Amino acid sequence: MTPPRLLFARLLVLSLISVLPASLFAADAPKPIKALLVTGGCCHDYTTQKNLIKEGLEARAHIEVTVVQQGGSTTDTKIPLYQDPNWADGYDIVLHDECFAGVKDPAWTERVLKPHQQGLPGVVIHCAMHCYRDGTDQWFRFCGVTSHKHGAHYPHAVYNYDANHPIMADFGPAWYNPQGELYHIAKVWDTAHVLGASKEKNEGTEQPCVWTNQYGDARIFGTTLGHHNETVEDDKFLSLLTRGTLWACDKLNDEYLKPSSASGGPQMVPENLALEKPAKASSEESGKSNFAKLAFDGNKGTRWCASGGNYPQWLEVDLGEAKELRGAQIDWESANSVYQFTLDGSADGKSWKTIVDQSANKGNNYDYEFVAGGFRYVRLNVLACKQGGWASVRELRLLGKELVKVDPIATKDEENAQDLAEVKIPDGFEKTYFAGPPAVNYPVFVAASPEGDVYVSVDKNGSLDRELKRGAIHRLRDTDGDGKADEVKLFVPDVDSPRGLVWDRDRLYVLHPPHLSAFIDEDGDGRSDKQEILIKNLAFTFKDRPADHTSNGVTLGIDGWLYLAIGDFGFMEAEGADGRKLQMRGGGVLRVRPDGSNMEVYSYGTRNILEVAIDPLMNGFTRDNTNDGGGWDIRLHHFSGLEDHGYPRLYMNFGEEIIQPLADYGGGSGCGALYMDEPGFPEGYGNALYTADWGRSWIYRHNPKRKGATFEANQEEFLGIPRVTDLDVDADSHIYAASWKGATFTYNGEDVGYLVRVSPKGYQADPMPNLKEADTDTLLGLMQSDSHRRRLAAQRELLARGLDDATLAKIQAQKIEKPEAMVATYYLLLQGLGSKNAKTDLTLNVSDAVATDPDVSANLIRAVADMVVLNPENSIASTLLDMTVAAGATSDNARIQLESIVAIARTGSMGHISEILPHLDSDDPVIRHTAYRALAKLEAADALFTVIDDDQASPRKRQFALFALERIHKPEVVDGLIERLKGTTSPDHRQGLLVALSRLYNIDGTWKGNSWGTRPDTRGPYYQPEKWEQSDKIGAVLKATLASAASDESAFLLKELRRNRVELDGALQMALDKAKSDPAFAAGAISLVAESNELPSEAVGLLTSAATAEGTDPAVRAQAVTALLRSTEKDVVVAALSGMSKLRHADGQEGEFKSALSAYQNKNQLSRQVGILDSLAKAPSSPVAVWGEAGLLTLSGQDKLSPEVASTVKSSLDAGWDNPARQPHLLEAAMIINDRKLDEKVLGLLNSSNADVATAAGKVAAAWKLKTQMTKPTGPKVSTIDPEEVIKLVVGTKGDASRGESLFAKLTCNKCHTVDPNETPRGPYLPQVAKTYKRDQLTESIVLPSKSLAQGFVTNIFQMDDGRLLSGFITFEGPEKIVIRDNQGNEITLNPDEIEGQKKDNVSIMPVGLANDVTVQELADLVTYLESLASKAGTK
Repeated sequence: MTPPRLLFARLLVLSLISVLPASLFAADAPKPIKALLVTGGCCHDYTTQKNLIKEGLEARAHIEVTVVQQGGSTTDTKIPLYQDPNWADGYDIVLHDECFAGVKDPAWTERVLKPHQQGLPGVVIHCAMHCYRDGTDQWFRFCGVTSHKHGAHYPHAVYNYDANHPIMADFGPAWYNPQGELYHIAKVWDTAHVLGASKEKNEGTEQPCVWTNQYGDARIFGTTLGHHNETVEDDKFLSLLTRGTLWACDKLNDEYLKPSSASGGPQMVPENLALEKPAKASSEESGKSNFAKLAFDGNKGTRWCASGGNYPQWLEVDLGEAKELRGAQIDWESANSVYQFTLDGSADGKSWKTIVDQSANKGNNYDYEFVAGGFRYVRLNVLACKQGGWASVRELRLLGKELVKVDPIATKDEENAQDLAEVKIPDGFEKTYFAGPPAVNYPVFVAASPEGDVYVSVDKNGSLDRELKRGAIHRLRDTDGDGKADEVKLFVPDVDSPRGLVWDRDRLYVLHPPHLSAFIDEDGDGRSDKQEILIKNLAFTFKDRPADHTSNGVTLGIDGWLYLAIGDFGFMEAEGADGRKLQMRGGGVLRVRPDGSNMEVYSYGTRNILEVAIDPLMNGFTRDNTNDGGGWDIRLHHFSGLEDHGYPRLYMNFGEEIIQPLADYGGGSGCGALYMDEPGFPEGYGNALYTADWGRSWIYRHNPKRKGATFEANQEEFLGIPRVTDLDVDADSHIYAASWKGATFTYNGEDVGYLVRVSPKGYQADPMPNLKEADTDTLLGLMQSDSHRRRLAAQRELLARGLDDATLAKIQAQKIEKPEAMVATYYLLLQGLGSKNAKTDLTLNVSDAVATDPDVSANLIRAVADMVVLNPENSIASTLLDMTVAAGATSDNARIQLESIVAIARTGSMGHISEILPHLDSDDPVIRHTAYRALAKLEAADALFTVIDDDQASPRKRQFALFALERIHKPEVVDGLIERLKGTTSPDHRQGLLVALSRLYNIDGTWKGNSWGTRPDTRGPYYQPEKWEQSDKIGAVLKATLASAASDESAFLLKELRRNRVELDGALQMALDKAKSDPAFAAGAISLVAESNELPSEAVGLLTSAATAEGTDPAVRAQAVTALLRSTEKDVVVAALSGMSKLRHADGQEGEFKSALSAYQNKNQLSRQVGILDSLAKAPSSPVAVWGEAGLLTLSGQDKLSPEVASTVKSSLDAGWDNPARQPHLLEAAMIINDRKLDEKVLGLLNSSNADVATAAGKVAAAWKLKTQMTKPTGPKVSTIDPEEVIKLVVGTKGDASRGESLFAKLTCNKCHTVDPNETPRGPYLPQVAKTYKRDQLTESIVLPSKSLAQGFVTNIFQMDDGRLLSGFITFEGPEKIVIRDNQGNEITLNPDEIEGQKKDNVSIMPVGLANDVTVQELADLVTYLESLASKAGTK
């Protein structure tokens, strides 16, 4: 048999010769370089590789290669070649590809090196680096690197570290080595220059793998690549080796390079008959998406793997028709493992014939030449693995007799062009594909330096995996100005969960949970030399949770602060470099100085924000994330300092206390954000806010317009890009945007994501000066630039140098014409001056327009406050602050007022409290909100009580003063409120005081690390309400008031107790007693019962009356029905169902009815009531008979009923469908609960001889749009087709939304999904999902439900202390209970104290194979229906 790979190599070389132009053999060709290839030794297939190298070099360049293979497979042989002292005579270069580590004689090493010491060029390949370990460094010095070990075998990327070097000119930014064995480089010698490097997967280290070395007068080219045949035969490797060889000979030029297709162009290769053909296997590791089809996708980065380590296993491919085979190549996951197997062929898939028999195999070469014909099906039967691994194949190629033309470069360019074609840009812009795999993948955040270097945080974990060593930061550079990256360096090769990043002069600030670090490039080589942790423990670690909802983005403001976007999981105890500690239970904005000092909370109450965009005038913005149907949609926030945006505690029930968003955009997934102030863009684009939405695959443009202390904002589509995550801009007006196309929430292979560059057409920026070399005048000139990036970069450089007197004089002499430049200068001076006389040094030469600009004045106040906070000993700065805030607080400009209030609070300037008080009554909602927050922060209780005591104070002013008091948990505040309650008879005043006391009854309990999930308790006002030392005193007053107050006040107080979650002993009974004599009090009492999850017997009468009486408020009726449904007494259940009927027939009360219906359909509750339901159903004359039928039908769709319940349900419904007296009620019940499994029943009763039955069936048929002659879609069922093919078919098939709605109900999707905003949320709110995801993604979520588990709907498994294992996704999470929904749609309430363990599962709660029995057409109908729901999400 022909040796492995030799068939492929021989065919390749013959094909190359056949396509070479005749000019290559012309008489004027240069004299060939005579190269000696020395090979032999252990551990490698040198027999094959010597031919691949010889033929590859000779095909690509004018080189004649002489091969010497000696030494067998030993490690310690002194081969005969080197016995001759003149062994290298006659050669122009020697390629060392030997492996003789056991030769430890220094004299022998010197003999080998002597020709090179005399100037003979050399090439060292792979194991040559491990040769001649003689106890000296002489061999390593020759190689240029020192290496003592290598890593495991796996494919890996090779990054181009020097795109300008001639060897790497055609390499591209990166190459994916199909199989590798990375050598660990302990030292790169000073004489060496690294050209390429890779990341060692298991240790996370950067390992140089391509380099040059100057060894005396000899040039040496080296590479550690080349262990596997797959590498050595690869065109990229051979081209690299060719160019390296020519460079070493100083002949790397067009004269010696052959213009051959072998230099990366088209090649003729044997046809792979199995490529992308249908496949199946005995089993699949589906949890990791290692499917059978991946062994035939042409990508060695993916694989098929069996579901376990048992044998035998088989992998089969269908070639479509009988084919003639010429060979086979198998790439196992572990290339060096020894597998026993057979390769069999079949014409019909039934009768098999063995083609290759390796059932007794003892080697690891898996390439075979044979001639076999007539086989349509080929099966790989894996019998065993000597090393014990699982059956796992990266690629199985079946070679045909035809040669086909392949062009890797053209193919990749075409793929990139297809990605780029998906990117939508407005007129006036141009786009380029900047970088993609393998140069960069899984791009989470991007940061551009002013000069255009692009730093990318790469996280292959997605948001849910927790594998170590999967994160890195790449630096991408476009060295030739074509808009495409051609150089990639591992700036930080190993950093877990890299998120936000921002470049600052010589360092990259990176938020990588749980830390914020500065990675410093001290020598400017594009690789970090030093890490400084600025804040530690800023998020949870992998031990607690994956990096979702974590600490995310980092932005550098012109004020010199780093602004950090904190997700809603918060952090327990962050510690800055100065020792300052903070806890943050929730999301918001944190800020810190670049040295890690003065950490503080800036804004609070956001959800999962990913990045803060800050404009040049220090206004912050972000695009927040939806909480999946819980009332918090995509919100555009404005950050000004001190404010609370309300998530999760306040937004639902305390909206008057929070900052409202600038806009609410409905569904989506907010990600990165950028405020761009750069020249060269069309009008409206250059000074604008941009926000990325991953779910909608758009970057939006906003042009905020000042509106008092805040803004109003528009939203326009700017850049359409699949799964966009982030964007940034450089100082030349180039925007870089990252796509996560192909990713899921976990690792999904290497081919994920890319970057694009978008630029204004025709704009050419002035050259960016070298900032480190620029003189002061140049830097000050940049401070006046129209580019914010240039202003910021110049400011940071000046600060790094320090402001001496000469520089200060130049700043003061320079006339400043722009507000943005003035603001940048203020912060330059106030950061640079520190403890100096700020008042004198702020005397600047400014235009009149700048001097009177309110944003400039506001930022002066802000900057002086910074100076006071950062330099508390600077009394002059404190005096200046007193002057500025005193004037600012009384300014008629809202922005100046706002900054004055914030400055007073930040600096603790108690002498200025009186200047805040008037703003409690501001007409500007941001001003009065910030005022009360500031006064609460200052704990200004005495001043606040003066407002309470002022009879002339407006109700609004009193209310906001009370908001502040409610946040000051001190005995004197409690006493003051109680005293004033006793002394006032004003109903309005008393209500305000009672609200404040109700709020102060609890505090938020001490956080011990148990955080909310994506479904937190949103009732507020505390997440974990607990009593404190004053609670009993407050409770006594509230209880006494409840008992003695008049009806209106008691009802009001009862409502506030419930709203503030104050639980007073005896309050419920007291409420029930009062309700008996005071109907006005009934609503409050009913609400208390409904929310208690209990049904006190003394409450039944009140609830029954409310449920059944005419005129009851629908919301109260729904609460009464919900409470009564907990009973198992027939009379009580009948009363509840009577109330249900009234809700159903009330106009405009759909929300209340659906809420009550959802409560009724509780499986456990109905199971306890099954006897009542049966008796009601069997009494057709009963006015609630239909509800008995509805309960039975609901139970019939449930799994895991008790045998007794299941039997009762079945027998009752069987009898009912046979009973014309019950059939009308059954039909009506089916319509109420939308049980579309009953379509056939309905159609069958349309022609009933019973008129009532036929009429009822007609109503249902009309509502469900059923036709008597239903055309059932035909075609193949989903289960018979590969899932990926199903997705393609559904995307291309037109669906019928009406039929899809029917199928939605038949598949009982509504058990876990809601489609109507009036329904009680159960699982993913589908209108929002439909608005966020495209047709292919919706289809994928049905046929492959575990592939992309949506955030918030990941299955959790709970180990209970009684031994039970419960699983489902979390619908509610609070400190006292957790509610999950299982795969039957049932809610289960868990006591956190009874949970012994909890973990997330990578298998979706959505049933696998849900759509297996439907046709492709039916699935297309279903997806079309889902798409139609998008309109319900609202545009907002």
